[in-house]
Amino acid sequence: MKIILTSESGRWFWVLRAAERELARSEGFHSFVDARAHAELFRIGARSPVILRSVKKCAQSLVNDKYHLVFLVTESTSGFCLSLSYPENIHLYDEVFESFEGAESFAQHLSYDVFELADIYDCWGSLIHPLQHSRFYRNVFDIDDDHPSAW
Repeated sequence: MKIILTSESGRWFWVLRAAERELARSEGFHSFVDARAHAELFRIGARSPVILRSVKKCAQSLVNDKYHLVFLVTESTSGFCLSLSYPENIHLYDEVFESFEGAESFAQHLSYDVFELADIYDCWGSLIHPLQHSRFYRNVFDIDDDHPSAW
C-alpha cells in the first residue's frame, strides 16, 4: 500500500494505492509541503478511526483532535455511503455498501492497512526522504533521522 505524492496542472495531491488500484485521492494543494502534511495527517489519523452514523454525534469535538480519521456512513437509496469527514478533501473510491456493517468493516480495515502498511512516496516511486517528514510523523512511525540537520 502506497501514498503517492504527485502534481498535475500545478496542483499537488496524494493518491492511496493498493497494488494498481486507487482507493482514495486528496483534492489539490498549492504546494508539495501542504500535500505531504495532509498525507501525513491521513496516515497518522488511521491509527484512531471513528465511524459515525450521524454527523451530529460528536463529530465536531473529534475534529479538535486532528489525529483521527472520521468516517461518516449515511444511508441512501443505493445503499450505505461511506465518506471521510476528517481530514477533509479526500475522495474514497469504494464508497457504497449493502449494510452499515459492511461500510464500517471496510473503514476499519482500510484504516488498519493505511496505518500499518502505507508509506509515503514521490511520483517517481521512491520513498520521500525522512527529513521531508514532520518530526511528529517521524516519531510516530519510528523513522530514523539521525542526520545532524534533523535537530
